[in-house]
Amino acid sequence: MLTTTPFSMQKYDLNLLRKKRTQDGVLQRWQAFQLVSQYPNLWNTYIEDLLLSRDEVIQEVSLSFLAKQEELPSSLMPLINRIFDMSIDFMKVQAALVLCRFQENVLIVQKLKNWIDFLVNVDTVDSSTLSNIVKILLEYNPQFYFAYFLDIINHKKKNAIYNSILYEHLFYAAQDDLDNFSLLLEKYQTVMQNDRSRFLVDSQIHYWKMSSFFQWIENALNTSHSVVNVLTEIFKTAGITMPPETEEIIYRFSSYFDLDSYRNDYEIATYPIIQILKEYWEQVSANSTHKDIPYFNIVISTIGNASYWKEQMPTKVRTVEMIFILTLIQYVLVDDKLTFYLQDPSEYASFISQLFYSPFILQSQQQRILEAFFPQAPLLTTGNLKIKTVERLYNDIENISEMQILWKLYSGEWLGKDINWPSLLSQPCSPYLFEIVFTYFKANFQYYVEKGNHKAINYAISIFIDYNSREIIPFIYNNFDYLVRFHFNSLYSCIQSLPDPCYFKKLCQLYQASFTEISVLIRFLATLYDFPLEITIKEEQENTNLPYQALVKYDYNVKLYCNECQLFSLLTVESIYVNERALLQSDTLTKDDIWTDKKFKCLHCATPIEFDLDYESAKEIENIARTELFLSNHSPVKMFQNYSITLLNFPFFQQKSYNPDKFIALATQLQKEELSKQERKEVRTILLKLYQGLRKWDEVLAILEENKEDTLDWQFEKATAEFYLDKKAKARKYFLLIKEKLDQEATLSVTQERLRTKVIFFLQLIDSYHAQRQYLKIVPEDR
Repeated sequence: MLTTTPFSMQKYDLNLLRKKRTQDGVLQRWQAFQLVSQYPNLWNTYIEDLLLSRDEVIQEVSLSFLAKQEELPSSLMPLINRIFDMSIDFMKVQAALVLCRFQENVLIVQKLKNWIDFLVNVDTVDSSTLSNIVKILLEYNPQFYFAYFLDIINHKKKNAIYNSILYEHLFYAAQDDLDNFSLLLEKYQTVMQNDRSRFLVDSQIHYWKMSSFFQWIENALNTSHSVVNVLTEIFKTAGITMPPETEEIIYRFSSYFDLDSYRNDYEIATYPIIQILKEYWEQVSANSTHKDIPYFNIVISTIGNASYWKEQMPTKVRTVEMIFILTLIQYVLVDDKLTFYLQDPSEYASFISQLFYSPFILQSQQQRILEAFFPQAPLLTTGNLKIKTVERLYNDIENISEMQILWKLYSGEWLGKDINWPSLLSQPCSPYLFEIVFTYFKANFQYYVEKGNHKAINYAISIFIDYNSREIIPFIYNNFDYLVRFHFNSLYSCIQSLPDPCYFKKLCQLYQASFTEISVLIRFLATLYDFPLEITIKEEQENTNLPYQALVKYDYNVKLYCNECQLFSLLTVESIYVNERALLQSDTLTKDDIWTDKKFKCLHCATPIEFDLDYESAKEIENIARTELFLSNHSPVKMFQNYSITLLNFPFFQQKSYNPDKFIALATQLQKEELSKQERKEVRTILLKLYQGLRKWDEVLAILEENKEDTLDWQFEKATAEFYLDKKAKARKYFLLIKEKLDQEATLSVTQERLRTKVIFFLQLIDSYHAQRQYLKIVPEDR
């Protein structure tokens, strides 16, 4: 007997995960994911089976897992070596990342070296691929690969992207080796003389983890063009009193950097700027806690060498380097001041708070502040994270960091409130914050279901899936009918990631032969938990051999819900129209902004069904439409050839937007009322444009015939309708009349010139059509 409660919160049984009796790819992948995530300590008992799988996804999961282990048994080396030899692209990279762990094997080291030699010489390797390889190799054999990659830079002088990747990782590898660091900077200096890009500077910015601070200063300088103003704001926020000698240096620097002469005569201006920067650094570092960190001195002194700045270096690159040096110096000043404040946090709370929320502070500094005020992180449970107010909390801080979010939670400012997590974070990065977000949605999942907040529900389910805990199964099961109705795709992913016997009966009640996703889930659970299959499902399983990838459909089907029988019908839509005006004016589309002229009936009870899409389907259509709108402005190529989604300006009347059905009904009603001549003309014009957009040429022709006008525009609309109704002769007559009238004009306005161009285009199409007909042969029926 199938039981649905109580729910088991324990992790999946190891024997269940190690079943070998199924060839179902979806189930095999699920088993592999669960094994490495829930039983990582037992990996040596199952990893070989996973590596021998014919499923590439399972092999990739296994290799990624092995790459994170501290020690690997040598018995795995032949198997991984074989995967490396037989693979290409991403799988080969994954195998290489594991293979490089066997550094004691000379043949393996040489094989990897030959492979990297090939990659860096073909100039087609993906940058992320190269980055992963360099990082891993430097981590496990820094003595050998540091010199090797440094030597590669000699041969890749003109490949700025490769050099940037190599430099960034080499900086990290040389942290504890001053000699290597000096060699690296010498090489950097040589290459920069020949390189005309900012990639190498960016590699240093990333190394020092100062991207946000640098970006803030760069943007501020581009906006205000005043070094004095920018640095003054930093001093003020940090509570630093600027000494007279510092102020004098900043003004001298600004006099060179801000003047147009620097933009035009940078060769002349560069040398004084470098000298001033060196002077500024010497003054700051003299009393700094950072003066014992050799890397700061090496970077500043090396980059600040006047002989380094060659005339052929572009002004933009010089500017970026100077801003970077300026950023480093400001970081030292701010960090020293913060260190002083944190000796007595309560005394300097106002200054610390200013720094904490300032745009130029680093995340590591924010973490120090957080630890100073909250040495023991408050325990955040479902009790204190549960929403206790109807007030919706919207984020009013631009680019809020995870540390700032934690501050608001620790301080209690956000506790009990409806937090807009999807807008705050696309995905939590730190494990602790991820745990908090998971707990938050455990506490409030039912709240969001009752509110119908679809965006929050989708976000919550994605967090549940990533957290991979069976704790969430009751939340999904208790809201199963709601999620089927409004969030089927998310529900599908959740059941596949965290299956449970409780779903089987509910899925069987929803079964339809054409509803492939339901069938897949039923077979998945039946195989996993040994449930018997209904004869119809079993026959479908035997007669179809659908690959997993086929579940992603590109022919447009919609799932419409019947309120009468409470079942779904999977129906095909030939054409869906999206309101282009709404796409341009709003971030979110309403129900009336997505429309189709097709009428639907339930496949089960024949009751008429409204075209009412669930949240996920509507969002998918909106995303496709936005992409189409973007591409239509940037490329003549239509990206989604298989989608029947058309952009159309929906009727807009009396400051209100209508979908086509509603406006046609309104226009019919207005015809019975007394309207002014101007109002009737406005309604008629909107209807005409609507029918043209829908390509309903009979209706277009009917409106034109009813309202005959002796104007060129009217004749053009008439001719166009006749053309699309395949009445080419009539269309040609109207087009010729328009052309003759325009040709008689001495000069044409811009509008008339455009009209003439359109007319000529249609005439050429008609002539081409007639020319093709001359070659048609009439074939006797007996042939």
